[in-house]
Amino acid sequence: MQWIANISVTTWILWLEMALSFNMTDPHWRVEQAFQTQPLCESARDQRFLDVLAGPAAKGGKILWSRGPEHPVRVQMPGGDIVQYRFICLPDIVDPRRPKPRP
Repeated sequence: MQWIANISVTTWILWLEMALSFNMTDPHWRVEQAFQTQPLCESARDQRFLDVLAGPAAKGGKILWSRGPEHPVRVQMPGGDIVQYRFICLPDIVDPRRPKPRP
């Protein structure tokens, strides 16, 4: 996302993308928080990532896949459901819920 660095923005939005195992191609997006700077947003993203890692383990679940805060985390919940979480910081002019253009 190198092109984002050249955009003048006033607010950065921390988004949560969440998908369930039976429907990974249709994720649910939610605004988590707004920040004045990209570094503040990324710091909150990193903390949310750590919270996801700690949460399922404390409740009897298990982390199936994780490569760091910039990547999705796949979690098997105690009941067996698989949930994928991804936290991403984007400028307020970018909305990840919009449909992607077709090639």
